Amino acid sequence: MSVAVFLLALIVSPAVLSHSLKKVRKLSIDDMPKKIVELIEFSMPSSPPVNEFAPSPYEFGYQFGDGNGMQQHRSESADEEGVVKGVYGYLDPLGVYRSVEYTADSDGYRAVIRTNEPGSVANDIAHAKYIVATPPAAALEQGLAYKKVKAASNDSNSIA
Repeated sequence: MSVAVFLLALIVSPAVLSHSLKKVRKLSIDDMPKKIVELIEFSMPSSPPVNEFAPSPYEFGYQFGDGNGMQQHRSESADEEGVVKGVYGYLDPLGVYRSVEYTADSDGYRAVIRTNEPGSVANDIAHAKYIVATPPAAALEQGLAYKKVKAASNDSNSIA
């Protein structure tokens, strides 16, 4: 039975197909660009629409300490243009500090880092400017410097 159905399909299919093809309207040159555009639009993957929102101004900040001399702080604000400005940092019990003031806007992210951390070097790297002060003596006495330099007295424990 299935062989008979298969043979019947083989015989009838070309007749049906040729009859169907006669009904297909031929495209003119004028229709081609429109049809191609429709085909391309139909075949292109779509992504969800991106909603653009105007920046909302905001402001926040905090500071705290642990009661043993460690202090931390942060504050940030943004305006209606989307410009973000802020500062964050810390101060440890020995007097070592780091404070980072930053701006993020259409020109990118820029920072000014003020520190007296032992071993820090004043330079400008990747839109960040380092302003380095002398480390506190207490930090140096504890050997917290990364770079030790032999002093003129040939004392190998001296730190520059």
